[in-house]
Amino acid sequence: APRDRGKLLFYLGDPAQGAEDFRQARAVTPDRDEAYAEPMLFVVNHGYYDLALETFRQVLPRDEVRASLKLYFSLWLHELALRQGLTQDPAVLEFLASYRADSWQGKLAQHAQGKLSYDDLLRGATDSGEQAEAHFYEALRRWRSGDPTDAKLLMRKVLGTGRMAFFEYDMAQNYLEWNELPARARAPR
Repeated sequence: APRDRGKLLFYLGDPAQGAEDFRQARAVTPDRDEAYAEPMLFVVNHGYYDLALETFRQVLPRDEVRASLKLYFSLWLHELALRQGLTQDPAVLEFLASYRADSWQGKLAQHAQGKLSYDDLLRGATDSGEQAEAHFYEALRRWRSGDPTDAKLLMRKVLGTGRMAFFEYDMAQNYLEWNELPARARAPR
């Protein structure tokens, strides 16, 4: 499958061809969440902002792709741009602002925009999955803001939820293992 080959090519040191395989996967199955989710997780995890933004722009107009997935993409891009000192993409900011405040995803969007505190976000979490997400997005904010010690504690709480199927779990595991948040594109290890 092009997605798997794309990841392998990144690992082998050929990110240009890996990105091309990710594009091919999206072109073959543009209506499937997986065509966007796995490559997006991979490029965000490794700090490839431009490739992540390209994926977001392709998925945004696709009605058959879940809006909640698009929200997570916008959360990741928002954070990655802040971390890398890049100008925020207007479509990302608009998508974050469009979420209703009464949904869990709306609360995540508010937290990302600085309109909801971590304590309020965590209080609004109704299960361990939402708790994992609250810990993760606050950990990103703290780490980026110069508090890696508290951020790592929160990342460990993400892992402590046992929510291995969550994107945030995968990213937390990598960031703890690497002892850093990629501030620029980095080769996979």
